[in-house]
Amino acid sequence: MAIYSSEGTIGKAPPRPGGASRKVRVRAIVFMTIALAAGSASAWMVVRYVARHAGSGTPVAVNNVVVAAVDVPVASKLTPDQLKIVDWPASARPQGSFERVGDVEGRVTSAALVAGEPIVEARLSPKGAAPGMASLIPPNMRAMTVPVNEVVGVGGFIHPGDLVDVITTMQEPLGSWAPAGQPEYRSKIVLQNIRVLAAGQRLATDGNKPETVPAVTLLVSPDEAERLALSSTQGKLQLTMRSQSDSDSADTHGVSPRELLDAPHAAPAPPPPAAPETPVRRRSKPAHPAPVALAQAQASTVDVVEVLHGDRIEKRNVASEPRPLATKGTR
Repeated sequence: MAIYSSEGTIGKAPPRPGGASRKVRVRAIVFMTIALAAGSASAWMVVRYVARHAGSGTPVAVNNVVVAAVDVPVASKLTPDQLKIVDWPASARPQGSFERVGDVEGRVTSAALVAGEPIVEARLSPKGAAPGMASLIPPNMRAMTVPVNEVVGVGGFIHPGDLVDVITTMQEPLGSWAPAGQPEYRSKIVLQNIRVLAAGQRLATDGNKPETVPAVTLLVSPDEAERLALSSTQGKLQLTMRSQSDSDSADTHGVSPRELLDAPHAAPAPPPPAAPETPVRRRSKPAHPAPVALAQAQASTVDVVEVLHGDRIEKRNVASEPRPLATKGTR
């Protein structure tokens, strides 16, 4: 190797003695050996520590819990091939779960189940319920279907399980509040917080993709069913979707076109003037005349006498003598 000196001359480096390189190699081997020994000792100590503490821990108690072996649709009857038993920590066992497959076999689901989900009583219909929509209707409730279109159905985004409010628009009955005595339209929320049981013929949602259906089935009480029937037959329905976490009811009075446009209220038309009363003369029924007056009226008669004067005739009235009247029972 060439080296530049301070005088600018070039020379070769002196050769390294062989003993120095041998010492460097020995020193490196010693350090590597020490490092490997320290790492092995550390790993051995960690393994012993974990094994000692793991062995001294209390075993976790487990129980048998029936879970869904596959995805199960809503309103479906459970079969043995859809169920399985797994070990579940006893301290975290779901409330209302089952330990044997026979306890839930033949029951109908009231909600869709996913694989691995524990079967609990709250997700099942009452015992003896048949598969289908009827198994989803709680006691004292009704399922009622109303026709919808893309506008009424919130653009097709209404799915089974959603909550909606029902608005109707219909004509008000005639009354003094109607301008000029004419009925006007009014929109009013008639039902609130109503659950959608089915959209079309689907009892479960199929993703978030919008889909227009011809009708939706709502879960209502008997009183709500009457209001819904009148609203759908006498007016036009509109559904509004609400949040699943919002159960408050809004107190509204409805709105009419006049109120919406803030138009002045037209005064009602004055009633027509009353016609003057015309006195009505009633002919009183004549009373039966007294026998004496009737006898005089019948007895006083007038005779007409014709007198001939040359070529003319003159008529004269001459009172005749009263004649006796015939009384009842005489001839």
